[in-house]
Amino acid sequence: MNLGRVYKAWGYYDVAVDYFDKSLAIGGETKNRKGEAQSLDNLGNVYLARGQYDKAVETYEKSLAISRDLKDSWRGEYSHESR
Repeated sequence: MNLGRVYKAWGYYDVAVDYFDKSLAIGGETKNRKGEAQSLDNLGNVYLARGQYDKAVETYEKSLAISRDLKDSWRGEYSHESR
């Protein structure tokens, strides 16, 4: 994921997207939801930098949904353990 950030900073957006897509796929394969959300945020940042605002919003919304889901899951586990 850090390589994607470097390529984005250099303006190599296509290469950055490739790295973030790979990171997103690895997150899905390993069931790392937090990693997926972070990868989606990074992809959204590239789309924003490219001026692809609709795609950026769509990607950020996916990341937000995962983040909300993780928070709800954590609350549910915490609530259950507290009883």
